Order: sequence, then C-alpha cells, then structure tokens
Amino acid sequence: MADETSQAKDSTSTSKNAKKCLICGATPAYNVYGSVACGSCKNFFMRVATSDRELPPCQSSGQCVEENFLAKG
Repeated sequence: MADETSQAKDSTSTSKNAKKCLICGATPAYNVYGSVACGSCKNFFMRVATSDRELPPCQSSGQCVEENFLAKG
C-alpha cells in the first residue's frame, strides 16, 4: 500500500515538473540537441537538419522563432 502511494506521488510530481518544448510548448519535453524539445519537434528538427532543404516560412503569423530550432552551445 505504501509503495502504491509513493508511486502515485512520484507520477504526480513528474507531470507537474515536466519541461515544456521551447518550440511548440508541448509536454513532456527533454533536452535534445542542446535545447528542450518534444518528440515531434525533435523529429522535425532531425529531418530538416539532415536534408538539403531550408526551414519553411513561418505559418504562425510570424510567431516562429528560428533560434528555438538551433542547438545552443
């Protein structure tokens, strides 16, 4: 019983402390390529970084921030 209670507390605190993706704001996000990104943005970044194509123009009324896609460091 005590183990179940501690597991419930751990999962609750983990979800409260989950990082947000710096690109789209989704949770959970993880440290990826020197930035904090969710799985979808990580995959998008990998496809763009390994292709010869440039980033497409922003389709979010100019709210896209290219620096969020760049590795820091």
